[in-house]
Amino acid sequence: MDKKFNCTDMTYEDFVSRLSKTKYTAETMEQYRKMPKGQQDNIKDVGGFVLGKLKGGRRKKDCVISRSAITLDMDYGTQGIIDELEMFFDMKMVVYSTHKHTPEKPRLRIIIFLTRDVTPDEYGAVSRMLASDIGIELFDDSTYEPSRLMYWPSTSSDGEYMFQEIEGNEVDPDEVLSRYKDWHDVSAWPVSNRQSSIVQRDIKKQADPLSKDGLIGAFNRTYTVTQAIDKFIPDVYRHSRAIPGRYDYIPADSAAGVVVYDDLFVYSHHATDPCCGKLMNAFDVVRLHKFGDKDARAAEGTEPGKLPSFKAMQDFASADEEVKNTLARERQELAVQEFSAETDEDWQNKLALDRREISRIHCRTLH
Repeated sequence: MDKKFNCTDMTYEDFVSRLSKTKYTAETMEQYRKMPKGQQDNIKDVGGFVLGKLKGGRRKKDCVISRSAITLDMDYGTQGIIDELEMFFDMKMVVYSTHKHTPEKPRLRIIIFLTRDVTPDEYGAVSRMLASDIGIELFDDSTYEPSRLMYWPSTSSDGEYMFQEIEGNEVDPDEVLSRYKDWHDVSAWPVSNRQSSIVQRDIKKQADPLSKDGLIGAFNRTYTVTQAIDKFIPDVYRHSRAIPGRYDYIPADSAAGVVVYDDLFVYSHHATDPCCGKLMNAFDVVRLHKFGDKDARAAEGTEPGKLPSFKAMQDFASADEEVKNTLARERQELAVQEFSAETDEDWQNKLALDRREISRIHCRTLH
């Protein structure tokens, strides 16, 4: 479901005051730990915020106009990390613990304030550089999305809540961006060791796009990823001049963030791209960009095969002449194989009958 959020202006003082107090929930830490993720999400959903401006209050990737602060989720925190932040970094920050936090395994949210608003693409470059300064392995790999909703504080009934306001200077985004040779080049942005291997892991988990049944498989066997992009969505992606073999996401300021793997999959690192962070085959990358808007009213968690965009893409693929040719050719090849198999079986059955008949004749001759 495409939710709309109420946009509210808050002073720095009011915002920090809101963060300084947590909402204690009914369950214990042990009970929360054993709950399925969906139930955990419901409990910690006490409202949230996106520090920035949204088009029409819509928190979609392409609806973020600007961000006024950096929010980073430290899921792999170390004991004493807050003291280190205060001691070694001259940045105006607020730090508070999230619902899964324990003293032994700190889970913290860090908010870093800026001297000016940043665009969604600038946000990705700035947030990753600052995370790299602190220690990028400490942070959740999806925390750099500018459209990411951050929950207000909540804590289990017997949990520990931590809050710290750290004095320092607001961070100048231009100074951070100047540390890149070219911040527009997404391939130069820092990533964790986990994220550098995540795509390869996803490729191993994904089914072979060419072996999929029905129209999905037929479309993927008809068009490679690059052929599908070049033919159907040339207004979305263009071949990158920065790095050969990559694509730029045209609406973005950044470049070379779309990577093609074996011409079977595509993975976008552009923060404002609806495909960002998803390993897509040819069918799905065209589906999301041509028909993704149809999913705006779909319930959250709807299976991909039941989304309106999926039905629209199936209709689109079934009307494509090249896909029709692929399906016709494959049906013909299957028919030939089945006929050949039947012929072989008939021949073997006939041979068995002939052998039995010869045996009977031989027996009669002997008598």
